[in-house]
Amino acid sequence: MKVRLERLDAGWAVLELEAHENLCQIQASFVGGRDSLEDLAHLATSARRSTPMEVWFEGEPHQYRLAVEPCATDLISVSVHWFRFRVRTQPKVLSEPVFAAQCAGVDFARQVRNIFSSWKNQANEYERRWHHPFPARAFGLLEEAIAS
Repeated sequence: MKVRLERLDAGWAVLELEAHENLCQIQASFVGGRDSLEDLAHLATSARRSTPMEVWFEGEPHQYRLAVEPCATDLISVSVHWFRFRVRTQPKVLSEPVFAAQCAGVDFARQVRNIFSSWKNQANEYERRWHHPFPARAFGLLEEAIAS
C-alpha cells in the first residue's frame, strides 16, 4: 500500500492511498477547526502500535473518514468512507466505502512519516500552505513509535 500527500496549498490537501489497483484521493480543507494532517500523524502512530483509530478529513461540504484497525499479527486494515455532509456524528451506514486495504502497520507509519519528513525543515512554508502549524509533537511521537 502507498500513502502520498499529492497537494498541499491554499488550505487544501489531497492525500492519496493506493493498494493494488484501488486508488483513493481524499480531499481535505483546513476548515472545521481540526488539523487533519496532524490527525494523520496520530493515526499513523496508532497504526504502528496496532491500535484502532479513525480521523476525519473535511471538505466542502463532504467528509472522509480514514480508519485503521488491527486485523492480524502486524497487519492493519485501512478503510476510507465518504460522507456527503460534514457531520461527525453520522453513522457509518450513511457513508459510501471508497477504499479498503491491508498492510503492515509499520509500513503505513513509515510512509506517513516520510510525508512529514519532507516538510520538517520547511515549517513556515507548511503553515503558509496548510494554515496550521507543522505538527512537530505528533511527528515526534510517530518517529518514536517507528523506532520502537
